[in-house]
Amino acid sequence: MKGLGAGGRLWELLEREPKLPFNEGVILNEKSFQGALEFKNVHFTYPARPDVPIFQDFSLSIPSGSVTALVGPSGSGKSTVLSLLLRLYDPVSALHKGTISLDGHDIRQLNPVWLRSKIGTVSQEPILFSCSIAENIAYGADNPSSVTAEQVQRVAEVANAVAFIRNFPQGFNTVVGEKGVLLSGGQKQRIAIARALLKEPADRALGSVRSPVPLPTTPAQITLPRKLLVWLIVQVPFNQMDMPICPSKSQIAGLTGHPDQ
Repeated sequence: MKGLGAGGRLWELLEREPKLPFNEGVILNEKSFQGALEFKNVHFTYPARPDVPIFQDFSLSIPSGSVTALVGPSGSGKSTVLSLLLRLYDPVSALHKGTISLDGHDIRQLNPVWLRSKIGTVSQEPILFSCSIAENIAYGADNPSSVTAEQVQRVAEVANAVAFIRNFPQGFNTVVGEKGVLLSGGQKQRIAIARALLKEPADRALGSVRSPVPLPTTPAQITLPRKLLVWLIVQVPFNQMDMPICPSKSQIAGLTGHPDQ
């Protein structure tokens, strides 16, 4: 009977119609795509907590090619901003007309698969697979088997991961263990950063790091590509940021210029 009940639930999931489209919608022209992002009068509540507003008339504009940090206490909406951009959720639209746009196009009209292919993310607890460091980095590409050793090393250098990788006896061939258990938290994140960069978001993608990676003591610890639109990154030097901002429901507390420290 338990198996029958579990099977019934499985069929329910298989037959459920998704509310968001999976692989349909507009694909923007690659040559003209810039990556300018704008949240305009967005209202949002999580489906499980409809009475708790996360954003009310929230607006934010991030120009293409900028380095922006979303900073703030837990629960201020930093991760929600990224979830909305990835279309894991959509803004509340029944009574409000808020939009999230990319290069002036409402992301609800864009193909979600194409949109997410332009976004490189690194979570607080990145997922690594029980294979070599090189293979874990190569998973960031559309076709991992076509990735060369030179490409892997290049993105590892940008993520400042080469130094500790070369200290391992097997170097890039070091097996990291299930979920990267043989690496420290900071090492896993730097490998995940390299993997995200290998997607070649280049001058058009977004990166997300929300983590306890130690603050750099020198600007060389993480060198950000200036064509890359980067946000939700807290561990890069302030002198590499164009605009640190703090989301809070309907307001943005912004800092212009760079602190001296």
